[in-house]
Amino acid sequence: MFSSKFFGMLGPLADKGGAPTIEDDPADEVDPDALVIDAPTRIDLDEAGITSIIWTTGFNGDYSWIDLEGHAVERNRPVQTNGASPAKGLYFTGSPWVRTRASGVLYGVGADGEAIAQTIANSLSS
Repeated sequence: MFSSKFFGMLGPLADKGGAPTIEDDPADEVDPDALVIDAPTRIDLDEAGITSIIWTTGFNGDYSWIDLEGHAVERNRPVQTNGASPAKGLYFTGSPWVRTRASGVLYGVGADGEAIAQTIANSLSS
């Protein structure tokens, strides 16, 4: 997970302290070309059998590309109630004030995700 640079900086310090040698992990080396995926730019959700989407963005999201009936953005944030969009089957988590102040930070996402999963489960059982 740590880069070679990181271990390179710590190596001399660790050597002074007698720490064992840490070998580079080949899994840390990522080929950028391997990340290129020939993915569709549009998808028919009904045809694909997709009934729910959970969209996670981190700190800054761009929701302008979402083209679904009912989806709206106000003040650069998706319109939602407790993570549920007015667009059927579209849910959001990981951005500020989805449910609480903690929604936009790592320790708040879990509770929001559980609540959204429960909302989805309830909608499937009714």
